[in-house]
Amino acid sequence: MSSAPAQSLVAVPFLSEAPDLVAATLEEARAHPAVGLVLGIHGDDGTVNAAVGELVGGSHGIDLVPQRRIGSFRPGKGDAINTGFRFFLDETGFQRLHFYDADIRSFDRSWIERAESALDKGFQAVRHFYPRSPTDGMITWMVTRPGFGLLWPESVLPWIEQPMSGEVAFERDSVAVLTSDPVVVAQSDWGIDTAITHRSVAHGLSIYETFAPQGKDHQLYGSLEELRTMLLECLHTLQRLRGASAPRPIRHFAESAGSDEAPAAIQRIAYDVDATRALALQPWSPDQLELLHQHFDQDLKDLHAATWLAVLGVLLEKFDASSPDWQEVAFRLWMRRVLTYSEAIEGLTYTEAMSQLRALVHRAATR
Repeated sequence: MSSAPAQSLVAVPFLSEAPDLVAATLEEARAHPAVGLVLGIHGDDGTVNAAVGELVGGSHGIDLVPQRRIGSFRPGKGDAINTGFRFFLDETGFQRLHFYDADIRSFDRSWIERAESALDKGFQAVRHFYPRSPTDGMITWMVTRPGFGLLWPESVLPWIEQPMSGEVAFERDSVAVLTSDPVVVAQSDWGIDTAITHRSVAHGLSIYETFAPQGKDHQLYGSLEELRTMLLECLHTLQRLRGASAPRPIRHFAESAGSDEAPAAIQRIAYDVDATRALALQPWSPDQLELLHQHFDQDLKDLHAATWLAVLGVLLEKFDASSPDWQEVAFRLWMRRVLTYSEAIEGLTYTEAMSQLRALVHRAATR
């Protein structure tokens, strides 16, 4: 493990996660010798905030600060990330900044060690990737990565393993670059991770992707309704990024994952399939049917890979984030795509299921 003097700040945004898990994450991060301060960035859940404060109260090297209102969209994770960026630059002299999500049951100091080692190699940004359930990351696999492939097929963007990863690290100069970018500053909602990935490449930051073999064992979902807001905000972010400066060729390295195998805890079904099917069977409103008839000429009952890419292309062009009907259309089409994929991988091995996801991204980037 690194014996260098403490030079890093670790930021952990949290909102309503289990207080004992948040506290354990903060304490584990503080135990790494390269970390001089751990910053818990909290939302407005007073009960959780009080419980976390009680658990880590008096712990040396752990501070809790409220999430600031910084961006232009719904107050959310983006404001928390930008709070961490600003605290790091304005309140500390540390040279490196890490972010880790607060709900990772498999988090330990090795995540920090891997990022520190990558930064030691001279890279400006580090991104963690990891095994995950074949039915987890359905916004990443069905929207963000194929969206990157459709919009910027010649760039590295479609091939970044976890473009929505909350586990990232940066050198100080890289943080200054990102905080000077109006796209990043404005992105106060769930779109922040997608925006940071795109803008890092647009600014030419070198990126090292480090593999965490234990996987990201984190809180999963009920029906896909729980991911509606995230889905819509990430789709809207891709639309906004079309008007920003384009990605550039960068120095990029991704570690080998070795194999597609994953711990058993990671391979479970990530959402409630039956509850999601019930949502998918709800009738469309007349206005929603009009949008479907006007903009989509595909058979929308079973959204297999080729059909989904055509649908996604329309959504990237036509989706109106301010329209409740467009919101419902986009959400339900994505939900149908996830259900179609989930049914297609029944009985397949983990490796075979993940190959289908990778094939979708490849198809998007090479159309």
